Amino acid sequence: FGMLANKQFPAASFIRSRKDFNYIEEPDIFHEIFGHTPLLADPRFAGFSHAIGQAGLKAAKEDYSWLIRLYWFSIEFGLTVEDGVVKSLGSGLASSPTELPWSASANGPERRPFDVIDILRTPYRIDIHQPVYFVIERLDDLFAAAERDLMADIALGRKIASIVAKRMAQLMIDHGARPDAVTLTLGRYATDDSGGAQGVVFIDGSEGATVQLATCCRPIPGDAVFGYLGRGEGLTV
Repeated sequence: FGMLANKQFPAASFIRSRKDFNYIEEPDIFHEIFGHTPLLADPRFAGFSHAIGQAGLKAAKEDYSWLIRLYWFSIEFGLTVEDGVVKSLGSGLASSPTELPWSASANGPERRPFDVIDILRTPYRIDIHQPVYFVIERLDDLFAAAERDLMADIALGRKIASIVAKRMAQLMIDHGARPDAVTLTLGRYATDDSGGAQGVVFIDGSEGATVQLATCCRPIPGDAVFGYLGRGEGLTV
């Protein structure tokens, strides 16, 4: 972040091996030159990277991953539209001969409209082709994101707890549950003081519900998701 804030770009100096030609998890000099250099030659893209660096200097360490998602789904793996055709934009796509056609395939990944808050809430993986890409219809929308209060956007993104609870409530309502409560089957994941299973628990409402993502895994859209209750921890997804 410090280098980007100082209008410097950190670049790798090694070249990928032949066995890693199709896909490499970490950037190499081919990725830097073939992928990033053309974008950095445009002052608008360079200004966006500069803004990410400045925001990173203001961010707390626990907010880094949120901020990096915005860079990942735009500069690295963003899609755009040209003459009505969806095309790859990101540097990570330009330097990957297998993910490049995958990202542009109409029958492959999920495509979502470019939305800063949605991006901040979307985890990513570095070891597979992305299952989700964000389409930047107008590049000015990306450049406008550099003018936003990204710290405020991250704070809004952290409200995912209440959002998850609301979606769970709606899901239960759609399946015939009482509209004023969410029923969660706990099974073996939670016990009372006597050691017996609690069975179900009712969460009235959704605002303020304690929901957190487990640290043992990195879910991505499409993964099966379940939750369990821990004493004093709320619902862990």
